[in-house]
Amino acid sequence: MKSTALPIFRSNSSYRRQVVVLIIGSTLIRLILGYFQKLGNDEQYYLTFTVYPEINHFDHAPIIELFIRLLTFDSLFDNKLILRTGSIVLAGFNTWIIYRITCKIKDEAAGWYAALFYTFSIYGSIIIGISIIPETVQLFFWLLCISLMVDFLPARVIDKKERLKMILFGCFVSLAILSKYSSAFIWLSTISFIMIFNRKWLRELSLYTSLFISFFFILPILNWKLEYDWPGFSLLTETINFSHINWNHFFNEILYGAWYVNPFNLLLIVIPLVSIFRGKILLDSHLTALFLLTILPLYITSVFFLFFNINWLFSAGPVFITLSIPAAVYWSDKIREMDGGVKQTLLSLYALGSILVIAPYVFNYQSRPEQKLNLATTSFAEFDIVKDFQGWTSIREGFQIIANKEEAKGNMPLNSDLIASVSFPCAHEAYYVAHPMQRKLFLLSDKDDTMMMRNNVRIGGLKNGQDYYYITISTIYENSKELLEDHFDKIELIDTIRITPSYAFKRYSSYALVYRVKTFQQE
Repeated sequence: MKSTALPIFRSNSSYRRQVVVLIIGSTLIRLILGYFQKLGNDEQYYLTFTVYPEINHFDHAPIIELFIRLLTFDSLFDNKLILRTGSIVLAGFNTWIIYRITCKIKDEAAGWYAALFYTFSIYGSIIIGISIIPETVQLFFWLLCISLMVDFLPARVIDKKERLKMILFGCFVSLAILSKYSSAFIWLSTISFIMIFNRKWLRELSLYTSLFISFFFILPILNWKLEYDWPGFSLLTETINFSHINWNHFFNEILYGAWYVNPFNLLLIVIPLVSIFRGKILLDSHLTALFLLTILPLYITSVFFLFFNINWLFSAGPVFITLSIPAAVYWSDKIREMDGGVKQTLLSLYALGSILVIAPYVFNYQSRPEQKLNLATTSFAEFDIVKDFQGWTSIREGFQIIANKEEAKGNMPLNSDLIASVSFPCAHEAYYVAHPMQRKLFLLSDKDDTMMMRNNVRIGGLKNGQDYYYITISTIYENSKELLEDHFDKIELIDTIRITPSYAFKRYSSYALVYRVKTFQQE
């Protein structure tokens, strides 16, 4: 009987051709999603940070700013699809790199399965495959590093080719660090492997040249951090409470992490890992050690911080992408032993199940029923499994109406500016509200925040006696009443804006609350 399996699952097709079809198909889907989906929380922040570097409140690595400037021709084009094109293209390259790495250590069948695992991962294929965030660029250089590491690190004979790869590795790992600082764990893994398994590299000048390249790349960042007293790390240490383990936060983030990886992928990764720890040989022993040394330090660090209310599990995304490579090697052997019909059925079920897992993230479905707004209190939130913010176009339209009425009545001066007291909402507010309405957005903080002060001074500074608008969102409301009372004589709720979600399901996800804050007083 003739097989009715999907073409990309036919065993008699060239695996290379199947991967190309997979890349083209997934790229087209990402382009469609990138066009219709609004910019997410982190995208808003990094886009605003690119235009105004002074508000880099979390002190992120700088390459994402350069990447965005390149994509938008130095902010000449302000279009979300153009902005996301780089991420979508890199996702295609990532799929190919994973395929090639797995081909090198096993065969094309294993490479095909590794490409499938990546494509059906929410983290790899959707989050960083569409969104323009630091992890997007980081994973690209991370995978290039892995591709080189499996070539030169286990080498018993170190010749010119291996030395050149070591130097190229130094360039790629430097760019990965400039994308996200957690990529420094690659050097930790590399040095650990050399010390344990291949000390010949310690006698090679290329190793120290590669280390010097990385130091040269990050030297300007170190100098900047020293000048401004390590602002990002200061913020991190202020939020860590080592005296209290937050078990609720820990288990919530673990569940989110499982969903981002794709529960099917997680199962397909864990089973081979258990086999490895039980002594089963999947790869050359040095390659097995290399993969474990690459992922364990970053993963252990990420899980450790989860106990203390720090969301580092998202930083461990490259761990699961890396582990999909040995997992593909394991399952390629298992699948090879299966009957053709069983193989096609299992692969089709895997694809269908993965699509069902990805769909809620793609459509951002809000399952909660509509709730009535209680104006007696603003300490409320309707939490959504998808931690993204929707409906900022609705906020701008609603705020425009409110501001016009307030200023027509004389309650507020014409073209009054806005203030924001938290960094992430201010990125949305700047991109969707303040900039289109040609109003300034000032930042307000209860901390001695160098970045905040530089931003405020750049756009003219907060004026004593001036009135401003303040907008906050119900789903991310923070109790900023005390902060506002320290700087303003009056805080008056004007109105609320019911936010219409951007997806098709007609439920209201949250509300925006618009305040007038009167008579600013600098402390």
